[in-house]
Amino acid sequence: MRMKSLVSIENATGAKQWMQSIFVFLIAIPFAGVGVFMSGWVIRDLWTYSTIQSWDATPATLLGAKLEGERGRKRSSLRATARYRYEVDGKSYENDRVALHDMSDNIGGFQRERGEELERLLKEGKPVTAYVNPVNPTEAILFRDLRPGMLAFKATFALVFSAIGFGIIGGATMAAFGWGGKKQETQGPLPEPWLAKDAWRTGRIRTSAAPAWGALIMAGLWNLISMPVFYLAATDGDVEWYTLLVVGIFPLVGVALIAGTCYLWLLHWKWGVSEFEMAAVPGVLGGPLAGVIHVPRSIEAPEGIVIRLACVESKSDGEHTKVTTLWEEDRTIVRNLSTPGGAGTLIPVQFVIPYDLPDSDVKEVTWKLSAAAKTTGINYQSEFDVPVFKTESSSPTPSIVEIDDGKLFAPITLQSIAKGASAVLEEDLPDRKRLDFPMARQRGLSFGITFFTLIWIGVCVGLFYSDAPRFLAWLFSGIAVILLPIAVVTVLERTRLEFGSRGVKYTRRIAGFGSERAVASEEIASVTAAKSGVSSGATTYWKVELLERSGARHTLATAIPRRQLAERLAEEIAVGVGLSETRKDSEASRMKLESELPSELRAE
Repeated sequence: MRMKSLVSIENATGAKQWMQSIFVFLIAIPFAGVGVFMSGWVIRDLWTYSTIQSWDATPATLLGAKLEGERGRKRSSLRATARYRYEVDGKSYENDRVALHDMSDNIGGFQRERGEELERLLKEGKPVTAYVNPVNPTEAILFRDLRPGMLAFKATFALVFSAIGFGIIGGATMAAFGWGGKKQETQGPLPEPWLAKDAWRTGRIRTSAAPAWGALIMAGLWNLISMPVFYLAATDGDVEWYTLLVVGIFPLVGVALIAGTCYLWLLHWKWGVSEFEMAAVPGVLGGPLAGVIHVPRSIEAPEGIVIRLACVESKSDGEHTKVTTLWEEDRTIVRNLSTPGGAGTLIPVQFVIPYDLPDSDVKEVTWKLSAAAKTTGINYQSEFDVPVFKTESSSPTPSIVEIDDGKLFAPITLQSIAKGASAVLEEDLPDRKRLDFPMARQRGLSFGITFFTLIWIGVCVGLFYSDAPRFLAWLFSGIAVILLPIAVVTVLERTRLEFGSRGVKYTRRIAGFGSERAVASEEIASVTAAKSGVSSGATTYWKVELLERSGARHTLATAIPRRQLAERLAEEIAVGVGLSETRKDSEASRMKLESELPSELRAE
């Protein structure tokens, strides 16, 4: 009876999901349609340009010529028009086609220059050259310039609308067929919701090559349009520099897409398909998540293998999606985990999960298990969407038992904390510690913010030189004023932090400018970790703050990529200055789960 109920609920949920997907699909069709139309327009222009290069040059007589539009108005849309007569094989023909792009526009000076030229030739009674189709003499054209600036304008619309339309269609299709791996809301709670997915039901979750295929398709379509357009624009002397600046953004994005695609395929080629075999299904809120990751290749990682479990929430308001990491914890495995003969690697997974976190079946919440290791060539990494739920075994205070004797997981030390935060431990004495947080230490964050800021500034410059409304240009520039100092601080900030029994001393400098501050031990009220307000993707960056007894607050370190690292650094500082006598025992948060692991992975 329970299985029949479960099936009926799943069927109703599937029908609802299909209806939602169809609705979203219908919304996306106009965007995709515009993208396809504009893409076809670009392809047609390129094809026509290639064809008319072989047409015969033929003398023609102008019957009329006019430059249409408001000539005195700056950046006004203009159009060069003309009527002309020519002869082929003794037969007279008339035509009015002037250029490849026959609509009025204000891109570059093509329309103005050609219109004024035709008016001058008509006034002087001079002939013009028409290019006539030798197969069909009724087809002719006066100017066969490609005009990369106009082509780039059309290609921009093609790329943007195609990306939006087909992106939404792809997401709706994945949701309809359940390819996204995301559990959707149902009419009511399932008795055992982790049975709703085959991978969850069997407890064997595999990595997929879908991201690599998606990246390949996206990179191919993007570069197929953006690269030729940029090349033609760059080699055309009539294109304004600000137009070239805006057009150049698209091939830069294309290069990044190519690099990302190559990396994903090399990663898949080198490491194959990994599989996480769960010791018990599901993972338990207020209890354990355990199992083994099977890797078909041998991993040689001198610095160890880092396994991480994270609860990620994705909230969307219809236009923007905010990704927040609600909780995360990681472990570094220092033992050699290769199977006999080096045919593969078995990575044990053991975590204790807090009780007060959301289930995997809550909308927009995903529990992600990942493993990563620095190796020669392409580093190993894998990610799994794992089921984590409250069950009868859940407890607000889960049993905690020390794990093995240190042979499997590396202890968390100040050295490992510094390394995780991309800092350098310069001094580690019993009564004094010193850390150096260098400039641009978080390379991905620094590059992303810098790249985005430069693109934004380029768009602002283009808006000022275009005929766009001035309020729009000033609005974008106001956002650039906010982005620029954030990028400068992220890239150029350097912090040196020293703490010990005498207190805390730190120096924060930006591009070499800054000052040194010191706080004596007796003046310190607390040292805590807090969110910095900066995030990149699913990574939320943290900071460590010091609060004086007087109420003054100091930021000691920023851009720490994980909550766990920030909290442990705050604990180390608190112990160093005498606020706390003991550190949190990193081993005490691990449960004794060796009985659930293969015998070859148990501590000897």
